[in-house]
Amino acid sequence: MSVDAPDSSLDIRVLPRLIGISAGGMYMQPVRAAEHSKRRFVALDGLRGVAALMVVAYHIGIFLKFPSGMTVHGNIAVDFFLCLSGFVLAFAHERRLREGGGELARFLVSRVVRLWPSVLAGSVVAVLVALGMAGGPGASSAYRAFALSLVVLPRLEGQNLVWFNGVYWSLFAEILVNLLWAISVKALGNRRLIAIAFILSVAITWIAIDHNSVHFFYQSVDMIVPTTVRALASFCMGVVVYRIYEARRVKADVAPVILVAALLFPMIVPGVSWFGIPLSLFYILCANPMIVLLGALGQREQSRVLTWLGNISFPLYATHLPVVMLLSRLVAGQPLAERLIAAVGIVGAALIVAEVVRRYVEKPALAYLGARLLVPRRAVSVG
Repeated sequence: MSVDAPDSSLDIRVLPRLIGISAGGMYMQPVRAAEHSKRRFVALDGLRGVAALMVVAYHIGIFLKFPSGMTVHGNIAVDFFLCLSGFVLAFAHERRLREGGGELARFLVSRVVRLWPSVLAGSVVAVLVALGMAGGPGASSAYRAFALSLVVLPRLEGQNLVWFNGVYWSLFAEILVNLLWAISVKALGNRRLIAIAFILSVAITWIAIDHNSVHFFYQSVDMIVPTTVRALASFCMGVVVYRIYEARRVKADVAPVILVAALLFPMIVPGVSWFGIPLSLFYILCANPMIVLLGALGQREQSRVLTWLGNISFPLYATHLPVVMLLSRLVAGQPLAERLIAAVGIVGAALIVAEVVRRYVEKPALAYLGARLLVPRRAVSVG
């Protein structure tokens, strides 16, 4: 189903409404509950899949040792995921979380149900690859790492955080910011949300300059705070986008191909060191939120391609890295042309594994766990 466009055009009054100083009170007028239950953001589905492919390309570039600059900015897609998560979760859950009545527990269970099937699949693929690769960890070590991976935790080696499946640091970040948002959402009026977004923007800019990078992750104990700030900044921007969307003051209909091009732009920018930080900050604080907003506002009919990209995005993200690591070893040291051809095959293999996981693991697991853990809300009887 396509997204209904807001009724009015861009209005300067959206800013005072956003920061909560209009006569309407602290929060903007919400979209009707019935609209929340039936709406699907088709363009955002496609963008989520494209972002997953960007991460795949980024890791292929690392393991196939592509020349400096090729796919170097693909990790910006992780920040896009977090921004998109902020928008989607606020759209789906914010109104109910404000109501209370056990909704916080229900929200947390829903996140476990949504994430864990692909987490399980990614951990299984990782342990199979680890056991099959020459020079990989021993069986006992691999199984201990596998157990931690199932609950999205790293091994602690001195001051280093070692992730069995390297992309799971971002899933840990996702879970952490989801929890922080859910327990604080009742206190997040528009003015307070804007203040927090501003503070996080300043903080991520200062940290980026201090570390000469934005793309740090949970790789060591001293990176916990900077990485959490990075995740919170993108997620918070997504929640701000949701509040703007709910104001229903902006009207736009941008073709998905333009949004895809905007999202992919960092992939074609050379890896110039002085340009990396400004580009990354621009995407985290400006471009990613704008792409999410325009994707949500666009009126799109159902598209099998866009829907499939959205459906496969999380299985692809969770399982691709072990596949990339394994297959990259087969063409290590080959000429660049052969490695580029191999990269296409590796993407295809990662997509096949992800589709198998989607069909035979994620889909049935979501149905099974959802039916047993997500108890329908009881209707309130009158009289």
